Order: sequence, then C-alpha cells, then structure tokens
Amino acid sequence: PAPKARKPQSATASQPARSMGSGGAKLIVVNLSKQWLYAYEGDTIVFDAPVATGRDGMETPAGTFSIYSKLKVQTMDGVLDGEYWVVPNVPNVMYIHGGVALHGTYWHNLFGSGIRPSHGCINLPLKSAAWLYNWAPMGTTVQVHY
Repeated sequence: PAPKARKPQSATASQPARSMGSGGAKLIVVNLSKQWLYAYEGDTIVFDAPVATGRDGMETPAGTFSIYSKLKVQTMDGVLDGEYWVVPNVPNVMYIHGGVALHGTYWHNLFGSGIRPSHGCINLPLKSAAWLYNWAPMGTTVQVHY
C-alpha cells in the first residue's frame, strides 16, 4: 500500500499538480482500479495524473518494479494473437517490466476514463509523461496494484 498523504490537486493536460516534496525517496504508484498514477517523495504526493492501462488479454502486470531503462523517444511495435502494431515517436518512455513501460500517449485521450486500450503499457497524457520522465531517475520504484 502507498504511504498516506494529503490529496493534491488533480493534474490536467495543461497544468500538472505539483507540491513541495519532502526530499524523501521517490516512488511511483499506479492504481489499476482507479486508472490513476501518484508520484511520492517520502510520504508526500508531489504529482498525480490519470492513466490508461492494458486491455483484456494484455493486462498491465501488478507488482513492484523499478525503472530499468529510459528513452526520450522510441518507435514501439509488436505482435500478439495476429495483431501487429507500430507506433512511431512515443515520448518519455520508462520501462519497468519486460516490454511494459510508462510513456506519453498522443493517439488517444482516454486517461482515467476506465477504458483500458493499451497493449500492457501505462499510457500517460503528454505533459504528465514529460514531468514524470524528468522527475524519476533510473531505479525509481514503481508499484502497480488494484
């Protein structure tokens, strides 16, 4: 479970919520039930944003992970059950488990809606992904849970 903290203002595509951090350890928590992400410094929420996660059959895995690779821009492609996809210029990519990453998403605006359109990745609004990419160093813990 995530540390307790006050509820910050929710992030929007144009103005992400920010507060002064405590300077503690950085932690990203993704709540799959709420389709929402929280960034902590110590036990203070310093940022939050809506997300869109993996569709049925391509669910985003739950567990505790850490950021093991960061790429400013990447073309993503894959194939599963005969479905092939290529998505060029995906921004602010942070891999946490196999091919599952947190990243910016320009091809839909379903964040926080409960609709889960991804192939397992954690999709973020562009400005939120940019903020998170700049804030989270390699090795940052990411907890994904229901």
